[in-house]
Amino acid sequence: MQKLHRTSYLLFVFLLVLSVLVWSNSLYAEGLRSDCITSGWPADRSDLQPDPALVRGTLSNGMRYVVMQNKEPEDRVAVYLYINAGSLHEATDQRGVAHFLEHMLFNGTTHFPPGTLIKFFQSIGMNFGGDTNAHTAYDETSYHLILPDGTEDLLRKGFLVMSDYARGALLLEDEVARERGVILAEKRARDSAGYRTSVKSSEFKFRGSLLPDRQIIGDETVLNSADSALLKRYYDGWYRPKNMMLVVVGDIEQETVLPLITEVFSPLQAEGDAPECPDYGQLESSGLEVFYHHENDLGRTEVSIESVWNSFPQDDSYALQMQDLKRYLSIRMLQSRLNKLQEKHSDVLAGAGYYSGDLLQRIRYSTLTATTDSDEWQTALALLDKLLRQALHYGFFQEEFDREKKEVLSLLESAVLTAESRESDDIARAIIRQFNDNKVMQSPAQELEVYSGMLTKMSLLDVNEVFKQDWQHDSRIISVKGNVRLPEDKAQQIISSFYRETADRELMPYTLQENGTFPYLAIPSADSGDIILEEVVQDIGVERIVFKNNVSVTLKRTDFEPNTVRIAIDVGRGHFSEPIPGLGLLTEEVVNDSGTGTLSKTALAEILSGTTVNVGFNVGEESFRYTGNAVSKETETLLQLLYSMLQDPGVREQAYVLARNRLRQMYDRLDSDIQGAVQTRVNSFLASGDPRVGLPPWEQVKTLEFDQIRKWLFPELANGSLEVAIVGDFDPAEMKRLVLQYFGTMDKRSAITVDSSTLTFPEGQHLTTQVTSSVEKSLIVVAWPTAGFWDISRTRRLHVLAEIFRERLRLVIREKLGASYSTTVFSVPSRIYGEYGNIQVHIVVEPGREQEILNEVSRISEQLQSGEISSAELERVKGPFLTSLKDSVKSNQYWLHSVLAMSGRHPVQLVWPKSILPDFSAITAGEIDDLARKYLLPEKKATAIVKPVAKDLKGK
Repeated sequence: MQKLHRTSYLLFVFLLVLSVLVWSNSLYAEGLRSDCITSGWPADRSDLQPDPALVRGTLSNGMRYVVMQNKEPEDRVAVYLYINAGSLHEATDQRGVAHFLEHMLFNGTTHFPPGTLIKFFQSIGMNFGGDTNAHTAYDETSYHLILPDGTEDLLRKGFLVMSDYARGALLLEDEVARERGVILAEKRARDSAGYRTSVKSSEFKFRGSLLPDRQIIGDETVLNSADSALLKRYYDGWYRPKNMMLVVVGDIEQETVLPLITEVFSPLQAEGDAPECPDYGQLESSGLEVFYHHENDLGRTEVSIESVWNSFPQDDSYALQMQDLKRYLSIRMLQSRLNKLQEKHSDVLAGAGYYSGDLLQRIRYSTLTATTDSDEWQTALALLDKLLRQALHYGFFQEEFDREKKEVLSLLESAVLTAESRESDDIARAIIRQFNDNKVMQSPAQELEVYSGMLTKMSLLDVNEVFKQDWQHDSRIISVKGNVRLPEDKAQQIISSFYRETADRELMPYTLQENGTFPYLAIPSADSGDIILEEVVQDIGVERIVFKNNVSVTLKRTDFEPNTVRIAIDVGRGHFSEPIPGLGLLTEEVVNDSGTGTLSKTALAEILSGTTVNVGFNVGEESFRYTGNAVSKETETLLQLLYSMLQDPGVREQAYVLARNRLRQMYDRLDSDIQGAVQTRVNSFLASGDPRVGLPPWEQVKTLEFDQIRKWLFPELANGSLEVAIVGDFDPAEMKRLVLQYFGTMDKRSAITVDSSTLTFPEGQHLTTQVTSSVEKSLIVVAWPTAGFWDISRTRRLHVLAEIFRERLRLVIREKLGASYSTTVFSVPSRIYGEYGNIQVHIVVEPGREQEILNEVSRISEQLQSGEISSAELERVKGPFLTSLKDSVKSNQYWLHSVLAMSGRHPVQLVWPKSILPDFSAITAGEIDDLARKYLLPEKKATAIVKPVAKDLKGK
């Protein structure tokens, strides 16, 4: 069961704009007035008050800034430069320039000549791609840095980088030519059946507007001919101080930051005249329309009922937020009904969702969508239509309304309780999103006050009316897209005829069902469990308890996430005990959609509405794992739910049918995806074809029966070894009492044991395989055998070797040759297969260049194997590692998943926190040289190439 958990105003508005469309990732206030370069703040035009923790200002050149102190994570500072322009602001001959320009700002600026910027980031402990990156959207471009600390020296350096992005681009012609290859490689890497379908859909739905003609990646003709002058025209036009905002959030002192902002950014000046504002156009959609698109590689069929209409910008206000809140409640209520519909019709619906919101404050949409099989599209469409008409004709029930109000109030209260654990990067991104939407950024406490007051005022009638208004516009689009094959010349007629027919069917009112109660199992006696071992692990603040029934518990109280508790329960042997390959894959899907034995997933979700309790299940290499979290005051409810899932496990036949449908669709997608071939073929190849590794063939998975899940899982849950790990903000004495009550009273479990086996690496072997796909990209994989996981010092150093390898590949494959958008290198040491492990290289390339890039990978690996790594090269890689680790060791996720979970069977994990930072700091270039010489042996490497092949050529 999964429950939504949000910690800011985006709980409402951001969810409203969530869409299946890939381009709806960012909105902003540009264009809300006749002058599309605005001044001031959304709060200046609103009756809502902004978060008082935000320090806002405007420099003499018109550039705005927002500064906020925040201590999580400790020392770190998030710095964002926001440009109020994206691909929508391109002229016709500039399509793709906004994104191209974003790339170019890493390739030479006033203070950072070409080839020096990433090395500079690494020198101060920042990781390119994680701590520093950028993105372009339809309506904005942003650059971010996550600085290792907030000292004046580092802030000055970070601000210097941002000021160079703002007005210091060199845009050298040879750098433009070189980066062109990277842009085209990125275009190729991101091409997919899903992307193509989304583009075609947006071209149909949003025709008349500028959106379809301004895809972010751009027009290939423009990309191939773009030069420095074209880029500079866009840069000077839109990268103007009045069109920018700097956001600084982190562990800082304002008296240090504010003068630096003025000093560094005030001198920036615009060049030339501001360009004309874009004409966004007007939607042309009206009446009943049908969109049909065949894309077999999608691997599924998507049907939807939609309405889109033109809107107009509005300033933020209490009244506007009241309307948005009503709409959000209607979304939640209809989604709840969809969840039940999917549960009931699991043989038809593999997924279903309802979305309603706005784009650019100029287009509004409401979308009801479902995923199904190609031969079930009519049934799925009829189910959606019936559900929609029931809600429109009869409205929602008071019981549904009350439940969702309670849920929203709980989320608001939880956001206040956990406000201190918000990370600076999340806050900075929220500030930008709010500004994009012309919304007032408020604190969680303000949101609770404002929205709880709204909840008490609104009525069910109000919400029903807003929902109806969203569907009363003269636009109804019926979409059928994916692997369904209809006659092209008759598809629209077939779909529209069926829709009209189903819309005329007799309509009965929606009926609610009784859900039962929770908790429903007898609460164990608080004094019936026995403790046989209780100890404190010195230096790391961990307590370990073993009960008489063999249940082991480890606890660590932290203040990393105030008012939050996280739990992991490992039971049995997981994949290691899997009797048939693929059963674990199926079991994980089924359990997550089954709730408990007594309560279905949807019933459980409704009963627990108003809580933050969240639980998930996965089949791991060594165990079956339940993970859960909640605010601290709901700890006992969380424990009761986990207890119920162990004592009364849910494995439902409806969930089994749903899981099979989803997995079949997943396999269909993987069959036409080069990355899918890694899971279904390459991973197994790297284990010499062992069926325990990688995804088994669908032909095998589809034969798995429902009863096989029960026969495997239930004995493991009932008798298997059981370890409980708990981290968070809790009272230790009370937590020990609760775990004794709920887990110390269970029947006796098997003793904890450690499983192990072996795998064989295919030394010197090669695999060439094909996928049936119209997407023109290939994947090369190169791997070398290394070693297992448990020599932790070696494992850490292998990760560093992989990162050095990745960096060398980046400099050649991306920066020099422009042959790939990204190079991926990672070390994969096994926890359960003895001394099996490997280092893998993955690179997406243009078909026809596979052997060229394989040769480069081999050349660079042989250089590493026979040469020496300099201390400077090591430090550039090690610095970002240490910065990241300093954050990790102060997080509940690290302590729960890397230290406490399964420490009963692997007690050495409790030693690792003491050594992780000193050991990484002590890594030497000589140690990495030794590993490269030992493991990157040319004769031992295995290679794989995955190529696309058109359908009519397959097998030839």
